[in-house]
Amino acid sequence: MELTTWQYGFSLMIFGMGLTLVTLYILVWVARILPSIFKAEEEE
Repeated sequence: MELTTWQYGFSLMIFGMGLTLVTLYILVWVARILPSIFKAEEEE
């Protein structure tokens, strides 16, 4: 199966958008987990 330039560009766009969403999802979970690992010290 030979991909045309349109098919290649469209599949690359969908794959790139999906990869971006997965990366953002992972970063959100890392940002949620970090405060529980490094607890801020209470100031008096």
